Amino acid sequence: MHRTILNMARCMLFASGLPLKFWGHAVEYAAYVLNRSPSSGNPKRQSPLEMLTGKPSDLTGIVTFGSPCTTPARRRGHHAPRWA
Repeated sequence: MHRTILNMARCMLFASGLPLKFWGHAVEYAAYVLNRSPSSGNPKRQSPLEMLTGKPSDLTGIVTFGSPCTTPARRRGHHAPRWA
């Protein structure tokens, strides 16, 4: 399992073109994806997360590692400053 996660992280980091300082994020995301992916070793090809929780995995949040993304703006109070 450890080798699988490290190989996935290495491939994701290489394919994204991001610098090596994102290695930790790549490893974390590899584990996230692997835990939600169906496995032929589990009954009914369930994911490890589904085996643990009994609920099907939600794969809608999985995107290509390193792809551009946006975040919603935070709501501010009426008198809050509008700069960083």
